[in-house]
Amino acid sequence: MAAVLPPRSKLPPPPTEPEAVAVQLGDNGGTVTLITTAEGGFTLEGEVFVGGAENSVEGEGGRRYVLTLTDGIWTAAFLPREVVIDLGISDTTVALVTTEAGGWTRDGQAFSSGTAVQGGTNAATGLPNEYELTLADGVWTPTYRPVRMTISGTGGLEAIAREDGSGYDAGDDSLSDSGTGEITAPGGALYRVVKDADGMLAGTRFDRPIVGQPMTVDVQGVDNPAPKLSADDRATAANETGTLLEALGAKFSMADLLDSGAATATGANIVAKARDEIAQIRDYVAQLVALYRDDGISRSVLDDQVDDKWDDADDQLVTIFGTGTANRVGNSITLEREASP
Repeated sequence: MAAVLPPRSKLPPPPTEPEAVAVQLGDNGGTVTLITTAEGGFTLEGEVFVGGAENSVEGEGGRRYVLTLTDGIWTAAFLPREVVIDLGISDTTVALVTTEAGGWTRDGQAFSSGTAVQGGTNAATGLPNEYELTLADGVWTPTYRPVRMTISGTGGLEAIAREDGSGYDAGDDSLSDSGTGEITAPGGALYRVVKDADGMLAGTRFDRPIVGQPMTVDVQGVDNPAPKLSADDRATAANETGTLLEALGAKFSMADLLDSGAATATGANIVAKARDEIAQIRDYVAQLVALYRDDGISRSVLDDQVDDKWDDADDQLVTIFGTGTANRVGNSITLEREASP
């Protein structure tokens, strides 16, 4: 007897054959292949795949994409990668984001290797620290780019701001965060540095005191010009560099004669005061000499008066140069009056 087959409508459906589904990964990521399952799902490289941000896939060039299934169609969206970079010791960070084309952006704007960015404010300069970001082998590295300031009045010496804001480096010397300090030029000249109202650094030369045996100079006759100071130099910030002491037929710069810190434009002008006092002493002595010649005052009176005024003049010079052995003109250069009028 022939077998009786069940009605056709009751036959089980034939088994579903797995199918490969190629999904295009954006413009630059290539493709990825998913395999259908009999249950209506998908697998990727033998593992069940459901898509979504937690199951992003890697395309060409290390790019990652998020796959989404909508109405039976898979679509892929590029997944940007964010990198946060610490800017040195400035306690500031910069966030960069990858683009599908292989570039980078910062705050939505294109960003390339070698670009400078700003960090926290430097206490010494009052300006933000600057860093250059470079990309090598996929790693971003910040490099501090210090503020470099030419110190005026020093022949081109340069101060470099430290990253931590503690001050400046100037050759082998250093300046405070306020820009003050002493530096030595390659030739040995010593400069006192200050920061002016515009935030610029200015240097004033202070040669080291000359230490040696006293020198005796004979001043022949009262008509020999007395020591005097030239006009004040108001152009420099911390010292009257251009003021000259004119004595013994030569001119000596006050910047060369003064020890470090011995003069300042912010306090009393001791140089101008001493100059005025010496000028008055010179006029008084000239009057005495005239009286001696014309009115016949005694030589002993003249000598006593001139001796007193000589001491007064020496005291005025001491107020300029200080009282230390290395600084005092009266100790380093002995002036003697040996001629008679």
